[in-house]
Amino acid sequence: MSAANAPEQDTVEGLRAQNRAYRSLCASLEATQAIHTALGRKYHEAVTTLDSEREANARLTEELERVTRNRDMWKGQCERQAQELTAFRRSSDDIAQAIGYANDGFIIWIIEKVLATKDAEITRLNAEGAV
Repeated sequence: MSAANAPEQDTVEGLRAQNRAYRSLCASLEATQAIHTALGRKYHEAVTTLDSEREANARLTEELERVTRNRDMWKGQCERQAQELTAFRRSSDDIAQAIGYANDGFIIWIIEKVLATKDAEITRLNAEGAV
């Protein structure tokens, strides 16, 4: 090689060295970008999952509130009916005591009449919407 070509040769070799360094830098940046892209996808999936979990939680909370209201309603109704049955038993016992030692058939007849009257009253109240 001639001395005139030597600076030019140095310049070409210098540029080649720079290109190798840039290739290495670009590969490193591309790897970093790929990592960040993957992390971005994972983040997006996590946010989507969190949103769907929040929606499911909201639906379940509404369902729980509805079931709790229904339970309380039925509990109140059962308590009212238990009170009515207790009062009915007391009135039946009072009637049986008032009759004394009358024969069993007469007591059964009276209880049947009381039950029929009570059933008729319940039917009437149901028809009126009071119960």
